[in-house]
Amino acid sequence: MVKHRLWFVACISLLITNGAIGQQRSKIQPIPVSKPNTATDVNTSYKPNSATTRLVMSGENLSAIPSYVFAMKNLEYLDLSNNKLAWLPDDIKQLTKLREIKLNNNQFSIFPDILIQLPYLSSINLSNNRITAITADIWKLSSLQKLYLANNRITILPKELYNTQFLEVLDLRSNRLDKLDTEINKLTRLSSLDISDNAIEELPMSMASMYALKDLQVSFSKTRTIPKNLFILRQVQLLDISGNHLIALPDEMIQLQGLKELNLSYNNLKAIPEIVMKLKSLQNLNLSNNFVQSISPSIKQLSNLTVLDLSNNNISEIPEEMCHLANCKLLFLTDNKIASLPNSISKLNNLKVFRLNHNLLPTNEKEKAKRLLPKVRLSF
Repeated sequence: MVKHRLWFVACISLLITNGAIGQQRSKIQPIPVSKPNTATDVNTSYKPNSATTRLVMSGENLSAIPSYVFAMKNLEYLDLSNNKLAWLPDDIKQLTKLREIKLNNNQFSIFPDILIQLPYLSSINLSNNRITAITADIWKLSSLQKLYLANNRITILPKELYNTQFLEVLDLRSNRLDKLDTEINKLTRLSSLDISDNAIEELPMSMASMYALKDLQVSFSKTRTIPKNLFILRQVQLLDISGNHLIALPDEMIQLQGLKELNLSYNNLKAIPEIVMKLKSLQNLNLSNNFVQSISPSIKQLSNLTVLDLSNNNISEIPEEMCHLANCKLLFLTDNKIASLPNSISKLNNLKVFRLNHNLLPTNEKEKAKRLLPKVRLSF
């Protein structure tokens, strides 16, 4: 399945390419190691530095962890992702200062229980493995704040998980879950929850009391309706309910006045819901791959919008009011039925990218667009 959830990341990449966003990324420098097939093939002459706090051994083709790693008593960050690990030795409990461990993209079939004995562990990444269940002892990780378990084979969540009182991020996308327990509201500090690409048809009403939740992703999860009382969570900033066959949105959604990113793609919407036009804080709106036939003049109310994706719909006209979106930087209208453009598109002063591929625009309209938007990256 295409990861439609990453649409915003792709948008940001476009902005960077076009100079709209500049940023610097720090890079973790990996410790030099050989590339063995097993731990016994490691260069044993390597002398661990007892002061080392961060160690990266990603993509080293490891099926076991080299023994010298356990002598690094001050390790706080350990990246063992993209290897062939299927188990962890008892020796790992010697790393008593470890705070973050990355074990994603390995071959684990069970949750490594030995991690429970690392008292300061705050972040665990076990995504992209073959794990079928989470240990019932998970609650013993009293410092755990982030748990990534995407792309595994988990069918049920242990009730003990809801007792991890400091958990802030829980990523369970692309598993085999068919429900969430009502006890999930015990995760009072949870700010990010991703249960996309599961078989969850209903969200528990108890989630309405999860007041710390800011990021909720429920895409492609067979969720036909969203409980109305969930919309009292006014602090939510990102909501992804794409791919759920939705035909309408409840009026209660107006309470989400802090919402900045809304993904409604791959649903069955025939119009842009008017309730969306009243979410004044929206910056990113994705309505691609629906059945939208027209753009309401009310679109001009979304004055903070920077990204608007209406690709793959049935839109035939761009209203003048849409040209009032002065902060819009990325505008996608690919695969529609647009045959002409209003002269007022020249008012989109901050526009960087405008995609109009696979429409009905004649040559003269394309030339007009180039003339009115000389600094915009156009694609027809």
